[in-house]
Amino acid sequence: MSHESVAGGLKVYARFCRPCHGTGGIGDGPETPPDVMTPSLIDTECFEGCADGEIFSATRNGVPPNCYIKTREGQITDEDIWNIVNYLSSLTE
Repeated sequence: MSHESVAGGLKVYARFCRPCHGTGGIGDGPETPPDVMTPSLIDTECFEGCADGEIFSATRNGVPPNCYIKTREGQITDEDIWNIVNYLSSLTE
């Protein structure tokens, strides 16, 4: 993972993910729906239990059944989704 990818992932994360997942990825963003517990993206159980491809898929396609993670297909390029995955990986190092 390159520094450029992580930096690019931070920019895209800030726009699309930070409102719910918060600045540090712990699930404390200001736009989290009141009846939803947004998971921490850096919690070892949540993050380390998922392969990079699963995180990519959740970001791109959303997470059913309630889809609190909205689909971002067509809003974020695949390259930028991989950059987000790399950014999140950098938070757990």
